[in-house]
Amino acid sequence: MTLSGFHYGETSEHAAALDYNPNLVVLMLGTNDARLPVWRNPELASKRPAAAAQLAADAEAIVLRFLALSNAPALVMVTPPPLLEPGNEENRKRFVLPALREGYARARRAARDNGTADGGWLCVPRALSLISLDGVIPADEEIFLPDRVHLNFKGTKKLADYVADHLSKCKAARNALARKRRRRPADRGCAREVLYDNAEML
Repeated sequence: MTLSGFHYGETSEHAAALDYNPNLVVLMLGTNDARLPVWRNPELASKRPAAAAQLAADAEAIVLRFLALSNAPALVMVTPPPLLEPGNEENRKRFVLPALREGYARARRAARDNGTADGGWLCVPRALSLISLDGVIPADEEIFLPDRVHLNFKGTKKLADYVADHLSKCKAARNALARKRRRRPADRGCAREVLYDNAEML
């Protein structure tokens, strides 16, 4: 987030991702934001609404940049995983997750209004979906780095395998949808028959 002094949207990694012009983007924002003093310090409580609004605005801006790419990527947003420190975990649930959801939802509304987002479903071009890691990534020290915030190799592999499983279901479902549409080209609602565990459209 901008207020943290380290904003992904201003990094060379973000610029490189945009230059790559992908057709599928998986984003996980907000992990470091759960540690910000503004959430932890009671004396800064009056600044929390502005901080949450800034986090939502930052997330919205990042998503809109990807949606504007010529490859029309589908976006899969992944929530930051549960954190080991009770204070950080409370901040993640109370402040970070609601702000991210608001930012992602605003991005989708804005993109649909200006014609750069599909109204669709998981993994079709310019669709936005959200995958929650709650109940998937446990608050287990074995899968975290010593900072107790970021996932280690074991934790990252668990996360990657979970997201990859969703994407493989997505590919299979999209192929099935294409076959249905070839048989029933007038049926625009068949995509709604496909359900994804722990994933939702925004």
